Amino acid sequence: MDVLLRVSEVASKLNVSKEAVTQWIEEGLLGAIKLPPSTPTARDTYRVKASTLEKFIEDHSTKQEGNA
Repeated sequence: MDVLLRVSEVASKLNVSKEAVTQWIEEGLLGAIKLPPSTPTARDTYRVKASTLEKFIEDHSTKQEGNA
């Protein structure tokens, strides 16, 4: 079973802001699961599978190496 990570955990692992991670998710650059809001006024809540994050890191580190 795949571990689900909070946006804050993903941000910490990538050394970026939570806002950057949320933007990537909303732009479709990083796959995530959208959870139902806990209240009608709650913001969107996302979880990222650990395997999805690993692939994201792998894909982006390969692209950066190709540009070097």
